[in-house]
Amino acid sequence: MAVPNLPLDIVAEIIDILAETKDWETLKTFSTLCSFCRDQCRKHMFSSITIGEDTDDWDEENEAFPMPEILKFVALTKDHPQVLGYIRHLYIINPTRYVDQVALPHVFPLLVNLSSLEIHIYEEHEWWSPHLTKSLEALSGLPSFERLSLHGIKTFVIHNLAPLYQLRHLELDHVDLVDMYSPAIQYPPMRLQSLVHIDFDEYDYDPKIHTLKAKREDGQFLLDLSELEELHLSPFINTTSLQQASEVIQCHNVQHLKQLSLGIEYRGDNELDPYEDARCLQGIILPQRHSLKKLVFCSRYGDLAGHQDPYSTLIAVLNELEPDNVLTSLEVTIYIIRILFHDVSMKRSLWKPLSDVLTKPGWKHLSSVSLKVWTFEEDLQRESKKLHDYLKPLSEQPFKFTLNLRA
Repeated sequence: MAVPNLPLDIVAEIIDILAETKDWETLKTFSTLCSFCRDQCRKHMFSSITIGEDTDDWDEENEAFPMPEILKFVALTKDHPQVLGYIRHLYIINPTRYVDQVALPHVFPLLVNLSSLEIHIYEEHEWWSPHLTKSLEALSGLPSFERLSLHGIKTFVIHNLAPLYQLRHLELDHVDLVDMYSPAIQYPPMRLQSLVHIDFDEYDYDPKIHTLKAKREDGQFLLDLSELEELHLSPFINTTSLQQASEVIQCHNVQHLKQLSLGIEYRGDNELDPYEDARCLQGIILPQRHSLKKLVFCSRYGDLAGHQDPYSTLIAVLNELEPDNVLTSLEVTIYIIRILFHDVSMKRSLWKPLSDVLTKPGWKHLSSVSLKVWTFEEDLQRESKKLHDYLKPLSEQPFKFTLNLRA
């Protein structure tokens, strides 16, 4: 292929389009034309890399350049060290399956511009390994590295995060956190700005969120949440875990959240106390009244009886928040699998409280309210007109109100 006789900005735009369509083969060819094309193509080809199995599905979602084996990735770093500076996002799938994971701690320090790392362990019988712990240690102090995502990890010792004191964003998905004794830590505490902690007790009624209160030998918190601006939690399935979440917020003195996602799930067999749940939700949400801009709340019911609150005590919290708040966006999603006592399931007294609280004058900054009701119950879908009537006053408010009722 001849060197293109075009302005460089046009060439760069063409390369950007090829990268958007993930046409890796054409990008490889372009990269051989000249030094400009080489650098522009490498910026896209090596910005995000996936190593490990099941990369076809993963690449489609994350637009990462596929690299099926760890050894292949290690060979790339040795044979072409000039590409290391282009790697900003690294996705590793099932690394514990490979014996060659031992090489990762030696490669990671070379990724001088790495911004984020995601580790997924999909295999049921695969566990976190000492080599992965050393790999995290190898990223200690790297200025560009600010985001870590861990998925599907059994028995992850929270002290493994201690070397990553520069980390600002942490995502834990199906991660079984444990707090175990560790030697004295010489690193400064990690000061997180965002935390995603989801599905932490989906199958385990022994909540682990209290692990976020783990302390070092010097008495400081291992993870300092006092500067947290974003917090996303799975719906709680028992009052104990909700209490512990409230305790975490209070002991870390979290008062600056701008975005908060959480919820409550009633399965019929789980232990939830509505009065205590409301108190705990207030303990989480109300301290954020002067900073919280976006609140996302999820209410899930396996069986919704006629006397139950479809909003899962959220209304009580909103009544306390209304006089003094800066909230701009409220998103409420209600999932209902089955309804008991259909003759009372659409009672005005159950659904109208959302309208009552949001038509009060204290919501001066609110610009959007969204309510989504997902149900498998055809009877409830047929009665959707009642729900629209109950909430009609919300459509007459200064903020934008949207209501979706769907199967």
